[in-house]
Amino acid sequence: MKRSRLSRKGIKVRKVRLPDVMSIRKADTMGWTMFEDRNQAVKWAKKTGGQIYTQVDAGMDRVYVKGLAVVNRTGVYIVVSVPK
Repeated sequence: MKRSRLSRKGIKVRKVRLPDVMSIRKADTMGWTMFEDRNQAVKWAKKTGGQIYTQVDAGMDRVYVKGLAVVNRTGVYIVVSVPK
């Protein structure tokens, strides 16, 4: 098994699995940045190493699904900071 550069230097690296679907309350526990422009969300995610979530309607609620959705009526994306 290949170790990361950080773990070879003795720094503990923890892999985090983010949920596929989350509420904004769950995102608040991690920290996030909201975008109304898909390209800006992608640029920020690449710069910060964050995960993009797309806002979608779920009945009376709005939830966030992991990744970029092709159909996005609300036009809102959030980039969640990956917990360390």
